[in-house]
Amino acid sequence: MAAARRGDRQETALDGLYVIRTSVSAQQLGAAEAVAAYKSLAQVERAFRSLKTVDLQVRPVFTTAPAGAGARLPVPARLLRRVHMRQRLKPLLFDDEYLEQASASRASPVLKAVRSEHAKAKDMNRTAADGTPLHSFRTLLADSARWPTTSPTPR
Repeated sequence: MAAARRGDRQETALDGLYVIRTSVSAQQLGAAEAVAAYKSLAQVERAFRSLKTVDLQVRPVFTTAPAGAGARLPVPARLLRRVHMRQRLKPLLFDDEYLEQASASRASPVLKAVRSEHAKAKDMNRTAADGTPLHSFRTLLADSARWPTTSPTPR
C-alpha cells in the first residue's frame, strides 16, 4: 500500500510534464537538441493535417492491387512538396520567416517559442514589407486558383 502511494506521488510530481526519451546516446544528441527535434515534429504534423483537410483536398486511394504499398508512395512526395511550397511562400504568409533566429535567442528549447520582430510586424500590419496583403496558406491557395494562367507564347 505504501509503495502504491509512493508511486502515485511520483506520478503526481510529473503531471503536466513531457518526458522525451530517445534511443540515441547523449553524446550524439543532447537534451536540448532532443527537445528541439521533438518540437519540430509539429511542422510535419501540420503538413499532414493540411494534406487531409481542405488545403490540398487529398483523399484516400483504395486499391486491390497486391502491391498496395506502392499506392501510398505519392502521399509522402506530396507532403514534401507541400512543406517545400510553404517554405518558399513564407513571404506571402503570416508564417515567421526568421523563426530559427528567434528560436536561437531562447535560453532553452523547452521555453515557449518566440516570434521574430518581423513576424510581429507582419501580424500587426497584415501586409508584407512591400505592401502585399498576407494570407494563410488556405486563402493563398484559394486566391491563386483565380489567378490567370500563362502559357509560353510561340516564337
